[in-house]
Order: sequence, then structure tokens, then C-alpha cells
Amino acid sequence: MNNMLSAILAIIFMFTSVCGGMAGAGMEKPVSVDASLSLSGDLSPLLAGMGMEEEQLAQVTAVVDGVKDMLNAISLHAAADKDAAQYQLLAGGDPIVSAAVKANEAGDGWSMVSSLFPESVLTVQQATLDQFRSSIMNSMTSSLPFSMEDLKKIDAEQVEAITQAVMGSIGELYSAFMASAGEPETGSWEINGVTYTAKVPFNITTKELAALTIEAAKKIVTDENVAPLIAQFAGDVSVTEKLDEALEQVNSSDDAQVAPLDAATYANEAGESCLQILLGNEETGVMNVLVANSQSGVSMDVDMLGMMKFNFTADNANAAYSFDLTVTQGSQSVAVKGSVRKVSETEVKLDLSFSGAGTGFSLSLNLAQGENRFDVNGTAIISMLPILINGYVASSEDRTDMEFTLSLSLSQEAPLALTCKASMAAEAPVFEAGADLKTVVVEDLAQNQEAAGLFEQEVNAALQSLLEGLTERFPVITTIQQLSAPTDAPAEPVSEEPAA
Repeated sequence: MNNMLSAILAIIFMFTSVCGGMAGAGMEKPVSVDASLSLSGDLSPLLAGMGMEEEQLAQVTAVVDGVKDMLNAISLHAAADKDAAQYQLLAGGDPIVSAAVKANEAGDGWSMVSSLFPESVLTVQQATLDQFRSSIMNSMTSSLPFSMEDLKKIDAEQVEAITQAVMGSIGELYSAFMASAGEPETGSWEINGVTYTAKVPFNITTKELAALTIEAAKKIVTDENVAPLIAQFAGDVSVTEKLDEALEQVNSSDDAQVAPLDAATYANEAGESCLQILLGNEETGVMNVLVANSQSGVSMDVDMLGMMKFNFTADNANAAYSFDLTVTQGSQSVAVKGSVRKVSETEVKLDLSFSGAGTGFSLSLNLAQGENRFDVNGTAIISMLPILINGYVASSEDRTDMEFTLSLSLSQEAPLALTCKASMAAEAPVFEAGADLKTVVVEDLAQNQEAAGLFEQEVNAALQSLLEGLTERFPVITTIQQLSAPTDAPAEPVSEEPAA
């Protein structure tokens, strides 16, 4: 029963969260949604290429076609406002599962009716749902050094104070770094294909920069607004002591064993400039950080001893932005790339790719905005399998009615196309609870085993009836059950009747 009770709480929580979201957003008018799936196309060419025997191919084809017909017949209708929500799963326009929730008059609880327990109306307190939500969030964040309740204690003023403390210390660190600038030099330096004619070196060592960084971090964690937050997250660990130990280790380190630091800014008459930081030498390997600025935009390149390479480019003149990250360990490497480019005033192109770990993925989309309409089209490639993407979101002039369509297909010939459609309108939810229904209190089910058992029987009977109805409407369910039944079961003995 515990599993069923958890499932019921999860469903009620999900349904009522929609109402809570609408109330939080100040949405006074109800919203209704109709959604459906459409599978189209002939799968025979794909199935025929799988090397199955003729009889097996016929069985699989029949199952696939049956599942396709079943999915095409199923649709969802939902309606909600800030006080109630109604959901219906339909097959061929006929309701097969329905449920509705409604807030009580006091506003401290909810009632739920459903075809899955047709003889009962469930009631649950909001406090129980809040506790259920907290348990979910705590389980999701159990590995983190803080809880969601800790985050809730941080108000907007504290966030602003913390931000000021962090930015202030970073500003002081930057000022100290810039104060180490030496005398300007003239000459010719080529970096990443750009020639610079002026250079300003920084007279600062690795130890000095590390000490400045640690001091800045120490100032942040000891700030009166940051310290209480650090104490919550760090527990018994003293962050200040750890920073003091790191600073002592830096100050006591041998200069000969510390990787050298070479930092300088460069500029030219074209208005281009850059900051380059080189840490290390040929023996230790070099970490290279380069931030370049030109009339068209900004770029950043980071090379961590060849194990991690990162590039970010912002071409402000052409509204194009891209990043490239490669992580290498031994002979294995993983690469992630992405870009966003403005094609026109109403169109944007998005590209994203991932490769490594024996797999690959890429996505290329064009996003176009029209009058009361937003279109998406492109291609996704997953492990060499291309998937064509087409979709749009359209709305009426007053934005009270919206339509969403997303179509996925395997090729231009569309041997398989999946289309999702959803339309939104203002229709109030309906909550109908007959006077003959018995009231079942969710909080009591956890304590009263007899009541819990009776309720479970009611749900199981409704589920059995639902399965029988679906099986009668969709014969493919029976076929799937037969194919998935174990084939090595021992045959029942056959009794021999004496001859007459």
C-alpha cells in the first residue's frame, strides 16, 4: 500500500501544482489544453532490413501497426484554474481515465475524484503535500552540502550583500593585478594570427598572484553577510583555516619549484587588444589564457596543459556566439561545441554537438518568429541516425488560443513521423463528486490498514476493468501479452480417457 499511497500523493501533488503555479502567476482565467500524438508512415522498409524470418517479421509488423493505431487514437484533455484542475485521457474521443482535484473552501486542503477509484473521493491536507514535496526535494539534494530549506532562508537583500562582497573582493584583486603593470614596450608580437605593436608586461610572480587570490577569497568568506552562509554549507570544516593553510603553503614554497608566470596586455593601432597569461614552462607544461578584444567582439581561449581546451567567441557585429570545449584524458577525448547566430531580424540558427565516449550527437535548428507564430526546423543526428525536426507555435491575436505542433521523422520520405499537437483555450475545469461517494482521508490510509486494503481493492478493480476495456478496443495489447509470455513453461499433463 505504501507504493500506491506514494503514487497517489505524487499524482495529487502534480495536479495541484498546476493550480498553485497559476495562482502564483496571477492567472485569473482558466486554461484548457487538448493534446494528441500522430504516428504516420510505413515502417516496413525499416523492419525488413533487420534480418527477421518471414513469420517473425509479419508478427512484429502487426504489433508495430497496432501500437501505432493505438497511439493515434489516444488524446489528452486538461483544464485548470487556480482552484481546480481536470484531466481526461481519451481513446477515439471516449474517456478511458479521468481525474479532477479541487481546493476546499478553507484553502488548506484538496479533494480528488477519479475513475480509478469510482466509489470514493480522496481528501488531503496541503501540509501533507508540502511534506511530500520536501521529501522529494531532500532526496534530490541529499548529496549536496545544503538543503533547499537553507536556500529559502537567503532573502533578496542578503543576495545583494553577498554579491557586493564578492564583486568588491574581485575588484580589489583585479586592481592589485593591474597595479603590477610595468613600462610600455613597442615592437611586433603575433598572437593567434593578430599582430600587436604595443605591450605592457605585468611584474608579478606566481606566488604573489596566488597570495592575492587567497587573500581575496578569505575576505569574501569572512564578510559578515557571507560567513553565516559559508558556515551552513561547510558544516564543521573551517574554510578560513583551510585558506590560511593554503596561504602559508604558498609563502613557504621554493621559488625554483613554482611554475613561472608571464602576463601582459597587447594592443595595436586598429583598436585590437588582448590579455595573455602564460603559467609554466616547457618542462612543466604551459597553461595559456588569452582574452582578446576587437571591434567586432570578444574571444577567450584557455588551454590547460592540453588536457582541457576551451574557446568562447562573441562576434557582436554579426550577432554570432560560439563555444568549443574539449577534455582529453590519455587517448580518450570528449568534445562539446555550440553556436548561436542571428540570420535575420526574425531568424536565429542554433547548432550543438557532442562527441566522445563512443557516441555522438548533433543538433542544428533554425528558429524563426513570425506574426503570432514561431517556427522550428532542423536536424538532429544521434549515433549516425538523422532525425528531421519540424514544428511551430501559433497563437490567436488575443493570445487566448494557442497551438503547438512538433514533428519528428527519420528522412524526407518519412518512413516514420511523430507529430505532437496541443491547443490551448479558456475552458473552466469540471469537478463532480456525487453525494453517494464515500470520503477517504489520505492521512488515515497510512494508519488504518483495513481502510487502506479496501481502497487498494477498489483501485485494483478499476485498473482491471480499464485493462479489459483497452484490450477489447485495442487487440494489439493481447498480442503483446502473448508474445511476451514465457515460452519455456512446462506443458500441462494431458489425462488419457479410457476408450469407450
